[in-house]
Amino acid sequence: MEIKIGGDLSKIDLFPDDVFLVSYPRSGNTWMRLLLSSYVTGSKDTVHSYQELRRVSADVYKGTVESMSDRERPRLIKTHSPYDSRLPRVVYIVRDARDVAVSYYFYRLQFPKEEISFSDYLVRFNLGQLDTFGTWSDHVTSWLDKGQKSDDFLLVKYEDLIKDTHEQLKRVVDFIWGSSDSRKIDTAVKAVEFSNLQRSEKRMGWLPGNDRNATFFRSGKVGDWKNHFSPDGLQGFSLFHGAALKRLGYLSPQESHQFEMAKLAVVKQTADRSVEAETAILLDKQFQVSLQESHWQIQRQLRDIQEQFHQTRAQLSQSQPKPTATSAQKARQADSVDALYQKQQNGLKHSNKEIEEIEAGKLWELRSHLEKIKRWLRLIIS
Repeated sequence: MEIKIGGDLSKIDLFPDDVFLVSYPRSGNTWMRLLLSSYVTGSKDTVHSYQELRRVSADVYKGTVESMSDRERPRLIKTHSPYDSRLPRVVYIVRDARDVAVSYYFYRLQFPKEEISFSDYLVRFNLGQLDTFGTWSDHVTSWLDKGQKSDDFLLVKYEDLIKDTHEQLKRVVDFIWGSSDSRKIDTAVKAVEFSNLQRSEKRMGWLPGNDRNATFFRSGKVGDWKNHFSPDGLQGFSLFHGAALKRLGYLSPQESHQFEMAKLAVVKQTADRSVEAETAILLDKQFQVSLQESHWQIQRQLRDIQEQFHQTRAQLSQSQPKPTATSAQKARQADSVDALYQKQQNGLKHSNKEIEEIEAGKLWELRSHLEKIKRWLRLIIS
C-alpha cells in the first residue's frame, strides 16, 4: 500500500541535490512547474506539458512516498511550506500579496461553502486563516530572513516572470542544472504562455479535482488588485503586509508614504489607548480607596451609635424612679431609645448597601472599558 505524503516533508528521504519549488498559494508555482516540464521534455504542446508535469516535478500534497523514490535526480518538488531548514535547495516564487489575495479569493469561490464577500475574505487572508501556511507576510519573511542568506536559494518574482519569461526561466534552469539550452527555453516559453494555458483549460478542463467549469488560470495579470480593493480594505491590508511588500519593492513611493503614515497613525492610536487604559486603572484604584474610606466612616458611626445606646440604657437602669413617673412611662422611654437606635442603624445599613451597589456598578463599567481597550490593543499588536 502506497503512503501519501500529504504535505508532510518528514515522510520524504531528502537528497542534497533536491530542488524545492516553494511559494505561497496562487503565486505562480504551477506555471513554473509547467515551464520546467516543457523544458525537460521538449514539448511544444501545453496539454502534453501538463501530462508530464508530475513526472518532471513532484507535488508533496498529491504524491506518495513510493513515487518520490524512483525519480531522476535532481528531483524537483513543489511545496507551499513556510521556511524549513531541511530543504537543501530552494527556488522561491513570490508575487505581490494584493494580487495573491485577489487570485486566491476567486479560486476559493469555485468550491462549495465558500460564498463570502471580498471584504470579509480579506480579514481571513490577513490573519492567515485560509489554510495551514500562515499569513503571506510571515511566509515570505521567513524565507527572506533565513533562506535568502544561502547560495542554495533563488528568489523569482512572478512579475519578472510575466515581463521576461525567457530570462527568468533561464535563471531557474541554470540554478537547477548549472547550464541551460536557449532553444529549449524558447520552446517552453511559447508552449506554456499564459494565454495558451487558459485556452487549454477552457477546452479540456484538465485541472485535477476540478470540473470543466472551474478555472485555475483565471487572469494572471499584474496589478489586478486595483480593480477589487476598496480604500479601507487596502489600508487595512497594508498594515498587515506593508512591510513585506515594501521590502520586496512592490510599493510605489506614494504607497510607501501612505503605509508609513498609516503605521504612525496606529502607533499614535495605540499610545492614546495605552494612556486611556492607564488612566482608567488609576481612577479604578482611586475609586476603591474612596469606597474603602466610606466603609470605614459607616463602621465608625455604627460603633458610636452602639456606644451611645449602651450608655443610655445603663443610665436608665441606674436612675432612681421619680415620684411622678409611672412604670409605663419608663417603659415608653426605653422603647423610644430602642426605636431611635434601630432607626439610625437601619439608615446606616441602607447607606452601606447603596455604596456597595454603586461600587459594583462603577467597577463593572471600568472593567468593561478596560476589556475593550485590551481587545483593541491585542488586535493592533497582532
